[in-house]
Amino acid sequence: MKAYFEDHTAIDYWLAILLSSSQLKELDLCIRKHTPIQMMYSFPFDASGLTSLTSLKLCGVRILKPHTTSINLPKLVSLALEKVETNDVELNNLLIGFSSLEKLLLKECANLVNPRVLNSTLKFLEIVYGATQPSNPRRRPLETTFHVESVNLQSFAYNRAPYYSNLLLSCGIIQHLLFSNMRFRDQWFEDLIFRLPLLQNLSVCNCKFEQIQVFSQHLKHFVFKGNKRGYALAARINTPNLVSFSFEGDFLSNFLMIAPNILQADIQLRSPKAYDTQWYFSLCDFLRYVDGSKMVSLGIHSEEALIFPREFRRNSWLPLPTLKHLKVTTDLPLSSEAELRRALLWTSPSLETLLIEQNQ
Repeated sequence: MKAYFEDHTAIDYWLAILLSSSQLKELDLCIRKHTPIQMMYSFPFDASGLTSLTSLKLCGVRILKPHTTSINLPKLVSLALEKVETNDVELNNLLIGFSSLEKLLLKECANLVNPRVLNSTLKFLEIVYGATQPSNPRRRPLETTFHVESVNLQSFAYNRAPYYSNLLLSCGIIQHLLFSNMRFRDQWFEDLIFRLPLLQNLSVCNCKFEQIQVFSQHLKHFVFKGNKRGYALAARINTPNLVSFSFEGDFLSNFLMIAPNILQADIQLRSPKAYDTQWYFSLCDFLRYVDGSKMVSLGIHSEEALIFPREFRRNSWLPLPTLKHLKVTTDLPLSSEAELRRALLWTSPSLETLLIEQNQ
């Protein structure tokens, strides 16, 4: 069942009917408040009718009432808490009582300061952090530290409001890892990747750091998106088994990648202030690290980004001398496809297929 309510009496009535059945498998409950000062609805986690649930989604409720008895939902596999008002103790107690839980989403939950995600069956975890706003608007939001200790966790996604949360992660068998909108402490990130020997998929999106280092023997897919001027200064990547690399944003001032087995590279570049010598030099330096790919997809704003000046061509190296397959997409319509093709053939003289398209 999925329902949206505004009146607490109606909620009590419908929940009483639903929970009277021992066959209830899924419940999706979202509650909207009439006014900001209205009391949030307290969800009855101790109700006996919940024990048959396998999936539970709650939005806009509170979990703050002390429980006199332990909560036990043995069949619950998936739990999503969005804009839920709770605290560290209540959240910890809930997770202990879910002996079959595999998927957990915590999205913009209020009043968490040092929550512990401790559950031995959990396999998929996503945290979207919303900073708890203090009563005085001039004070910065309360800082939150998430402790994640789940020995069987395979996939973890963490999206936070910058500067106001920390993360302590202790899960050695993670294979899929996504970080969004974070500010990294360089050594912390490097140590984390080192402690994840089974990591295969890594995504870093809209994150700030001075230098990011990725040394991973088993990493196969690396996504690095949202880099803006001033977000990242340097990156060193050593991934001998990497097969795909996706990049979106501005060039880094210092970039090094060792990925001899890469098959696919997808690169989306932002439009610079000017297409000058520094731009073309940075482009050549960046592209040479994906020359070993079987296929490169390159997205640009204007064809000017790839039409290297003749003087530059005479004095520069070929960025993609061995590449066989290239796809180029532009945001703006082409003014001269023939000129662009000539420039690309200089860039990649070994091309066998070349596809040029305009983004729709």
